[in-house]
Amino acid sequence: MSTGTQRNALEILLGMEPPKARTARVKLLQLSETAGEDVYFDIRALGYDRVREIQRMESGAEGNFQAAVILAGVTQPNLSDPELLEKYGAPTPYEVLPKFLSAGEIEELCRRIELLSGYRQNVTELVKDVKKK
Repeated sequence: MSTGTQRNALEILLGMEPPKARTARVKLLQLSETAGEDVYFDIRALGYDRVREIQRMESGAEGNFQAAVILAGVTQPNLSDPELLEKYGAPTPYEVLPKFLSAGEIEELCRRIELLSGYRQNVTELVKDVKKK
């Protein structure tokens, strides 16, 4: 332990448990209006490795980063459910999303998962500039 009143970052990291993945429930407003009842999706934060994997997979000309984030981050409902795919005539989960979600809902749902994962927000604060000697 350091002798000062403030512990250094390494001491703090060594003394804490790894953080649990953040989760949330979101209500899809347009889908709820269309369905005539409230529709909720359960979402989870994506880890760094999973986001990088999605970025690599979806970096091609036909990549669909937003759909990949949604499919990885939505825990309920199961967007890969065979009955859901069959109902909407979609051969893959990527193709089923736009069958019941608007473009805006897809973007917003992706953004919610990104926020939960620590993206699109300030996650550090500059305390002071470190000057090199």
